[in-house]
Amino acid sequence: MSRARSKIGISEEEPVAAEAVELEWVSQFLTSLEQGNVDQVLSLLTEDVMLISDGAEK
Repeated sequence: MSRARSKIGISEEEPVAAEAVELEWVSQFLTSLEQGNVDQVLSLLTEDVMLISDGAEK
């Protein structure tokens, strides 16, 4: 995180707090992934998101 912070000009001492809306989005996204709800995952993404996979199966 320190390199990312320095690149965008945020000092190490400055706290970074996510907005409530962003936290809710992340929570919904992770829950949808964990539950395997592909339709919900896709609905949370913007139209220009691209999924790249190596095609490996478990």
